[in-house]
Amino acid sequence: MEIAERELQNFISPNVSREITPQLIIEVVSEHFNLTVDQMASKNRSSNVARPRQIAMYLCNTMTDSSLQAIGLLLGGRDHSTIIHGANKIGEEIEKDDNTRSLVETIKKKINPN
Repeated sequence: MEIAERELQNFISPNVSREITPQLIIEVVSEHFNLTVDQMASKNRSSNVARPRQIAMYLCNTMTDSSLQAIGLLLGGRDHSTIIHGANKIGEEIEKDDNTRSLVETIKKKINPN
């Protein structure tokens, strides 16, 4: 019920900005890549899960004030150094690759449409 209320809020009052949390970011990234939140937090290291997870790491690190430890806990208990590595990797890709930059911008708009 709580998830339904939060999702419907965007349609009922779309101009009211919602709080951007690591949990919200992980949910939006999961949905974008047709993954479950459990898959994002899993030990699965295949690229179809690891890359979205790294994108979530990057967005959590850049869009929230959450600690690296808190982000790591939400993503399956990962160490803060893993979060730094994943966020840096996507940050570097954004600098070099227009497709990655476009993908991350699309996801950012889904997280915060305003």
